[in-house]
Amino acid sequence: ALKQAASGGSSTVPISATASQLIPVAAALAAKPTADGVAKPTADGAGPAVPAVDYKETDVVCKSSTPISFSTPRGKFECKLLSDGRCVLEQRTPKGVTAYAVRPEHVRRVMRLDIGDSNNTTYLMVAIDPNHALVAGKQKMQTLLAQVRGKDAPATVQFLDANGPCPGRDVYEARSRDQPPGRDGAPNPAGAMAALVELFFGLCAASERCAVPKTDRVFAGVGGRGCVKANHKFNQGHLFMFDDGLAFAERPALWLPWEDVADLQLQRADGGSGTFDLRVTPEGGEPPHEFANVSREELEEVQRYLAKRCSEAGDEGEDEDGAAGAGAEAGGGAADMLDDVESDEDSDEEDEDFNAAGIDDDDDDDDDDEEEE
Repeated sequence: ALKQAASGGSSTVPISATASQLIPVAAALAAKPTADGVAKPTADGAGPAVPAVDYKETDVVCKSSTPISFSTPRGKFECKLLSDGRCVLEQRTPKGVTAYAVRPEHVRRVMRLDIGDSNNTTYLMVAIDPNHALVAGKQKMQTLLAQVRGKDAPATVQFLDANGPCPGRDVYEARSRDQPPGRDGAPNPAGAMAALVELFFGLCAASERCAVPKTDRVFAGVGGRGCVKANHKFNQGHLFMFDDGLAFAERPALWLPWEDVADLQLQRADGGSGTFDLRVTPEGGEPPHEFANVSREELEEVQRYLAKRCSEAGDEGEDEDGAAGAGAEAGGGAADMLDDVESDEDSDEEDEDFNAAGIDDDDDDDDDDEEEE
């Protein structure tokens, strides 16, 4: 019909109808399997193309029974665990397939973040080694963030025994049985999602669990969930404080371990405002992250938390020499910024050795100097 129209001849098929018929053909070609039986991932229409993940369906030893909702990367993905230990996140749309693969040895940290909002939202964050960050076009993702709400159906796993044994299956099944019930005695969606993430990212095989905030020893916050409410640019979220770093959810999903932090500052901490800010500068020349508008009710505990883990936790009221000293010392990495692990067990009297800015009080040293004179 198009050829006849171009040559001036008549056509009994409208061009618009022909174009509409080509759409399903293009979609079928985009999802056409390759020689190994797997469609090559392409852009899903909303984001950049990602590299192909080569595997065969016979390599899949288990997969999620239903797609799992992710904030990063955004969308619903089917989770597949391969016999070589890789976890594949795969999203199929009429325009093609988007897939990402993560090896268990590249997983840096897995955390369970309970928000405690009206929807009983829980995030499962998977931090990836920056040297093996997932690539989508020019973008790099160092964290994955799955989400589940209290009203969601508990996630389940389908095991494909014909393709071989699933590493960590026994541990996963035991944890699924031992999950405490949710509201009204129903299955716990957050617990089910945590067990699924532990299975697919290698924690069950290693007999490890998701990290959770230590509200009894590290940081509790006013809400008692190990986090504070904060804004990152225009996005409202929650900043969780772990013994070895900071995690922010939901957007952007961030994991900032202390060993990767070059400098941090408390800002507006000594003013009359009802809020303050925390500015964290990563190493390697990356731009700083500013977590703004934290309630002043959280200030005292945040200062104690930072003082235990950092050589200095200065605010913007320090003089130039003090700020430079803090930055230089922080630039030494984890060894300079982290206190002894035993600092979590320090007494309250030791906590009082830090003043309102989180810096050592040296009044006793001054008294000693006067006596010597």
